[in-house]
Amino acid sequence: MKKRSVQTWEQLSSRAIFPKREASSCIAGSTPSVAVKHNDERLYSFFNADQIIDFLLSIGMKPFVELSFMPTALASASKTVFHYRGNVTPTADYQQWSMLIHTLVGHWVDRYGIREVAEWFFEVWNEPNLKAFWTGTRKDYFKLYRVTAHAIKEIDPSLKVGEAGDGA
Repeated sequence: MKKRSVQTWEQLSSRAIFPKREASSCIAGSTPSVAVKHNDERLYSFFNADQIIDFLLSIGMKPFVELSFMPTALASASKTVFHYRGNVTPTADYQQWSMLIHTLVGHWVDRYGIREVAEWFFEVWNEPNLKAFWTGTRKDYFKLYRVTAHAIKEIDPSLKVGEAGDGA
């Protein structure tokens, strides 16, 4: 079987962990990852993300990780898309966003090894040229990209980071 990539989506949206209510302490409560603030400390759990990645790797697939949507607690506004309410606004705190991305990718490097993770692709957001998926300006997106790429490349320069495709 040839190695193939599968794109993961909705990596950071705030929905599945707290489906009936939005927890104010939720930083990245989503299907794959969650972080809460406890005594002013960020506590991250990537249990669900690991389950998804474990499965993909077990069937010979490589993750193509899309880093979106904005976790509610980091969002600059409340505009969402789809039934699971993926937040499509820029971050209100680029330092916290950078910490989240660095922690997530660093966790995967610790768990799967740099040789494995270096074969994956990381995409920053989804179709930011479409207002349905990004309410910020181009300048906002380019800043998000720079911050995200820096957080990932700080872990290892060999990691592959790309910009989002457009919906054209």
